[in-house]
Amino acid sequence: MRIPLIFAFIGACLGNSAIQGDEQDILPVPIVPFAKGDVMYVECIKRQIDNGEHLFGPNGEILYEPFATCQETGRPLEFHYGVGGRQQCTIKLDDRAYHMLQLYVHQDAPLTCKISSSANYKDTIPIVFTLRGRVQESHVDVDSHLNVVFHSIDNVPVAVGAYARGAETSRMMINSELKMIFDVTWMPLTHITDTVSATNKMSVLIIASVAVTAVICLAVIKKCLLPSKVKLDEESKFE
Repeated sequence: MRIPLIFAFIGACLGNSAIQGDEQDILPVPIVPFAKGDVMYVECIKRQIDNGEHLFGPNGEILYEPFATCQETGRPLEFHYGVGGRQQCTIKLDDRAYHMLQLYVHQDAPLTCKISSSANYKDTIPIVFTLRGRVQESHVDVDSHLNVVFHSIDNVPVAVGAYARGAETSRMMINSELKMIFDVTWMPLTHITDTVSATNKMSVLIIASVAVTAVICLAVIKKCLLPSKVKLDEESKFE
């Protein structure tokens, strides 16, 4: 028995709608560009205090927590899109924070974090704070003066680096106050768009040049070779 065409058509439409629905479910959330001054939150990987290993959630996902709270603001460390300059974050080193600092400075575990890269806070980019210093039995000497360099395209951060840059270290112990200084710089990568545009223009010029050269060559061939061939053909008729 043949299925009427109308039912086949309806079935095809319903199937197509289901497929489109599935595709919409897996589409990525669009990136919303930042405006200057928007808050960019910093979250860092939660680690075990004894060995620095990641802590995992019930579904096997790596757990993150807000960066340490700054005494100056009473809030975890955060940056603001497009705002450069120096900012300070003083951290009280309780027992856990001090032992984590030992791990970071000794390079037993990296201070790996993530930071918002979209104004809807659905996307992030990694940031690793590289600390310089030396771990002693009774204290930790650490350079707490860091450069933080952001790169962005069209108001969307695409990369960031943070590394110690000072020439001096501070001696830290349990219950010390670690004064972290961040010199923040923003470097828009607008030249990438300019380079692509220039490359496209150059490609058009090259194609146009090749086309003009081909036309000229064709004209020369017609003018120089074809008349000679015709002349030879006419002479051959009289032989």
